[in-house]
Amino acid sequence: MAQRRHLDARVTTLRERRGARLFVGWIGVLALLVAACGGDDDGTPDDGQGVDIEDEVADDAPEADDDLDADDTDDADDTDADASDEATEEDDDPADGEEADEDADAADGDATDADAEATDEDEGDDGEETDDGAAAHRAPEEAAPDCDAIEGAEPGATIAFPSADGEGWQEAGASPATVEVVGCSNTFEANVQYEVYHGEDAEPTVEGHTMGGTMGDWGEFRFEETFWTPGEWRIVVFEMDAESGDRREYDEQTFVVDES
Repeated sequence: MAQRRHLDARVTTLRERRGARLFVGWIGVLALLVAACGGDDDGTPDDGQGVDIEDEVADDAPEADDDLDADDTDDADDTDADASDEATEEDDDPADGEEADEDADAADGDATDADAEATDEDEGDDGEETDDGAAAHRAPEEAAPDCDAIEGAEPGATIAFPSADGEGWQEAGASPATVEVVGCSNTFEANVQYEVYHGEDAEPTVEGHTMGGTMGDWGEFRFEETFWTPGEWRIVVFEMDAESGDRREYDEQTFVVDES
């Protein structure tokens, strides 16, 4: 009878442990559903914005499945084992679990390191993915402008990339595409403003500002934006005149984002 009561208590404990782990697994699934429902109504970020990928949530889901599979195996073994074997299994189970966790952590760490190295290698290469998961369309070495060669104290700005000067420089690739804009400028307090228009739109979809050269010294400016909507895009660089307040447009270029 004592042996039978011990077995009943052992089964009850295992069922409680399994129920607790199943509850934790459901909590993980609900967290994934909540994360998937975030953002805009259609789940697509606005043009000019990147995407934030939560790797940790995705990594947790497989671990929950592994725990459930391990529990099922333990329950089957415990039911078939006799009372004398249970003590041995209780001693061995924690060690086995720790070894499995260590192996899983080591595998996750190796995969994370490999992904990070691949991202570092790909960053800056045209057609590769950026850190936000978008395809990169960045200026190649031959598109780097020689701002020191520009003479003249009059304010101005010019876009060197993207442009029609090089083959494929206006082709950003499939959406989402992160496009780098490079040029030279000489403006008041080095401020360069920009707007990006989609198709024939009269209002800009993306706008911002960056820094370049000033006081007659032409300097390089760079900025990048992520575009999710396919079609032709037009970049305009300008400044607001400090004295008159008038808008002074200096240059514009176009590029194309294809459908994904």
